[in-house]
Amino acid sequence: MKITNDSLYLKKIIIYILFIFILSQFVSAKDITISVNQSEYYFLMGQDSFIPLEIENTYKKPIEGMLSSTIAQEVNQGGVHYSNTNSQSKSFRIEEGKQTIDIGFGRSDQPLTLKVDLNFDYKEKEDRTVDLDQIIINFIQDESQKQNNENKVESKSEKVKSEEEQQSQQSMSERMQQMQQQMNDIFKNQEKEQEQNTQQKVQNNQMAQDSNAIKQQMQKQLEEQKKTREEFQKNLANNEEFQKQHQELAENGYNPTSSNLNPTNNTSGDFELNYEKEGETASIKGSMENNEIKDIQKSTSEDSKKLMDQLDQDPRFNKFDQRLKNDSFSQQKPEISQQGNITNIEVPYINENNETATIKAIIEDDEIKEVKLEKEGGYYWNLFLLIILAILVFFYKKNTKKQEINGDIKKIEKPIDYRKEALKILEKAKQLFEKGKEKDAYGKTAEAIRLYYSHKLGSKTEITNTDLIKLLKKNKIDYNKTQECLNLCGLVGFAKYKANRKDFDEIIKLGKKIII
Repeated sequence: MKITNDSLYLKKIIIYILFIFILSQFVSAKDITISVNQSEYYFLMGQDSFIPLEIENTYKKPIEGMLSSTIAQEVNQGGVHYSNTNSQSKSFRIEEGKQTIDIGFGRSDQPLTLKVDLNFDYKEKEDRTVDLDQIIINFIQDESQKQNNENKVESKSEKVKSEEEQQSQQSMSERMQQMQQQMNDIFKNQEKEQEQNTQQKVQNNQMAQDSNAIKQQMQKQLEEQKKTREEFQKNLANNEEFQKQHQELAENGYNPTSSNLNPTNNTSGDFELNYEKEGETASIKGSMENNEIKDIQKSTSEDSKKLMDQLDQDPRFNKFDQRLKNDSFSQQKPEISQQGNITNIEVPYINENNETATIKAIIEDDEIKEVKLEKEGGYYWNLFLLIILAILVFFYKKNTKKQEINGDIKKIEKPIDYRKEALKILEKAKQLFEKGKEKDAYGKTAEAIRLYYSHKLGSKTEITNTDLIKLLKKNKIDYNKTQECLNLCGLVGFAKYKANRKDFDEIIKLGKKIII
């Protein structure tokens, strides 16, 4: 078939248009890329582990999302191998452009391997995620074990699979499963801490047990605790009252960030979940008994701010607040609790002496019913006692100062190790002689002998050679060798005798004999 020039020209135009379209899509593509420069890192035991995370955000604005990590921990010690896995998530903001942040993974006092999976989930027109391939962190005993090689790991954001896009169409049962999984993730951090505490207790008893017994005891205890937490968590997630509070926060844009479960058994215990949303915080805390919620409180920083703004308008609160501030008290974070239509607010205060006071308020149906300053009398009684104490201290110091002026109080001198100090001076003398400073060396030798005897015989002051000989005579101590030594040192000092190695060594030997 014959191809005309017109058809060739048309094909070129089409190819050119396609090329421009593809290029424009590439250039305009908006993405988030996360990478690390190595797939495996090594740190010495006891050293803090930080990994530089390189992030590129090609959106023309900051992106908010959730940064999740799953850490598998493997320990080999004393012939025992054990492992556990921890997952946690937190709100994370990625600024526009390129940046590098250091993510810490703590330290270890024993050989340890961590296998870390990181992913960042966010929504920009659609749900997207960045999954970074596994990073391995090794805590080692010796530098020679390090094998840091450049092996860059990089991942770009991609659209979340369609199953997650259909989340809004899931049945109630599926929604409950999803919420349980979400709770699983934030409960894992507490689980890891409790497992590590149990492992530490077991390891501390190694002297009384062999390694197999340690492993069996540890695994049994961990499994029992884990089973209780999981069942308590499941029962809590299935509770309608808890679901209602959780759903209200979720609908207002709050995401769970951390938790603290303290079950007594699989149907009873205390709980607390913390949430975040663009700098705002919220929490759900309470207790459950036999699968029945006995106490539950939901609070948000937004609600707390509104209540405190309302309290700030109350003249009774302002009166107490100003009184405490005039007495150098500073306001602390308020504690707010609700029961039905009644809200209790406690505003604590503290001063530099760690004294405390509290303003308590009760709000019922949006009306402030009561405001009082708790233990006000006790506070002012303590203040009175402090004033009395200050007066007593003042007069005591004044009296002490007079005694010092009159010489009634003697300064206590800190005792010194005169033998040690004298030997140091002898060593200095030897160094001076080696450097050719014979005159200074002989002088230091005489100084060491005078220092030793002046402290030994109770003088403790600078004395001359003549004074030292008198002191030795007074205490009936043989002074002939000492006098000969001091005289020779004096002759060298006045250049009346030429120093030599043999005599100097004999003098040093004599000095050490006297001191030791």
